[in-house]
Amino acid sequence: MPATRALRFRPAPGGIASLAVEAAACTGCGDCVSVCPVTAITLR
Repeated sequence: MPATRALRFRPAPGGIASLAVEAAACTGCGDCVSVCPVTAITLR
């Protein structure tokens, strides 16, 4: 488990949470890629 908290789920109206990636806390682990439902995240 990563020591930082780069991924945060934010509650949204309607009950569907949105994923926010905190770029400053990103370690490049790739956890965000696998949970993105629309394949909008890539690592460089």
